[in-house]
Amino acid sequence: MATPFRHRSADGTAFRKLWIWISGAESDVAASPTITSGSGAPSASEPKGSVYFRTGGASGSEVVYVATDAAGTWYALTGA
Repeated sequence: MATPFRHRSADGTAFRKLWIWISGAESDVAASPTITSGSGAPSASEPKGSVYFRTGGASGSEVVYVATDAAGTWYALTGA
C-alpha cells in the first residue's frame, strides 16, 4: 500500500489546506479555490470551486463537497 503524501511547514506544522492558483500572481491566492478536509459538513466560506472532503460522520454518499459561491454555500456530490 502506498504511503500518503503529507507536507509539513518548516516548524513541523501539517498543512490542512491546499490552494490552486488561477494565475501566476501570488496576490490571487485569496480568490483561488482550495482543497480542505474535516470530520463534519463544511461550514467555512471558501472561494467558488473549492473542494472539501468529509472524513467522518457522513451517510457514505456525502463525502465530497464543492463550493458554489464564496458565501459558504456547498454542494454535496453524491454517488450511487
